[in-house]
Amino acid sequence: IHKVEELLAILDELQTHKKGVFRNALRFFQVPTVGSLNQLRTEMQMRYGGQRVWVPTRGRHRLDAMYIPCGTAPGAGEEEAVHEEAQPLKSGAAERPPCYLPGPTLIWCNPNAAYYETMVFQAGWLSFWLSRGISLFFFNYAGYGRSTGKPSPS
Repeated sequence: IHKVEELLAILDELQTHKKGVFRNALRFFQVPTVGSLNQLRTEMQMRYGGQRVWVPTRGRHRLDAMYIPCGTAPGAGEEEAVHEEAQPLKSGAAERPPCYLPGPTLIWCNPNAAYYETMVFQAGWLSFWLSRGISLFFFNYAGYGRSTGKPSPS
């Protein structure tokens, strides 16, 4: 209950408008506590055992990516209903060293102007592939999420 009260206090603070133009402008430069890409990325790590990866590109840029080995997802090989929103988060998933499993890996290419972090809302798709022994690799295009560089058609 204490944690819920803390969360409600944070939400109240985010909704109240501070006096002064400068203070109001600062709110847009702060990372939001709830609903941010950081929160979604962490949830993918904890719920599915995802591992953050940086992919080097030409021009010395890096793509922000996430690798989810099929064997580390909770309930891998079980029915898809296991990975619904009620699935508890795994503790300690973020501290593991990277683990790359042999076998098939699906490389997920986001649609236009999308972020891989939003895949946390697609539990059915994640469960479908993971339960069939297929690891997943997601990435953000240049200029999206934490990926460096600028978006371009090339």
